[in-house]
Amino acid sequence: MFDLPKNDIIYVSCSGGADSSLLLFELTKFHKERDIRPIHFYKEDVPLYIRKEKMNKIFNLITKLNKYTFKSVYYRKTDSKNYLNITMSDFEKFHQKYKGFSMIGVTKNPNISFGEETVDNERQGKKYQNLDEKETPYFKYTKRDLAQKYYNYSLHNNLFPLTFSCIVNTEEHCGECWWCKERLWAFGRIIWH
Repeated sequence: MFDLPKNDIIYVSCSGGADSSLLLFELTKFHKERDIRPIHFYKEDVPLYIRKEKMNKIFNLITKLNKYTFKSVYYRKTDSKNYLNITMSDFEKFHQKYKGFSMIGVTKNPNISFGEETVDNERQGKKYQNLDEKETPYFKYTKRDLAQKYYNYSLHNNLFPLTFSCIVNTEEHCGECWWCKERLWAFGRIIWH
């Protein structure tokens, strides 16, 4: 499914959002023979044990669904000063110690306004534009395109509810920020209960 370099460990940046969780799912489903390792970059706005608890639910479900066992899972504190949890320098520092190939499950912004100026400008800026398509395989798709994949794989009632997009609240989706609105636009709802 993905064009992966031979013999490299595949590191997947996993934010806990719908995009990166789907990327990890697809990689472990279609490339079982590869050494795929999730990395979760975090800030100290939420205690690490809470982040690990949330991320482990995602990792454990993917392990169960795809019968894939991760050799390692990494948690790294980010240098990021903004609302997002990852910077390119985070990856660069990580790769000084760990060699391999990195992938990010970032999508393009939808061609629609949610009635506010705060959009995910980082996606369309230089941060991801210089990355190879192999590193950002979903960059040509919107979150709505990925929502269709969730339905195709029957992940909308099990994996999707574990994912989290909101940058305002850490426990529940606020329903008001740009990321919650994008999630609603893509999936038709923010979460399933």
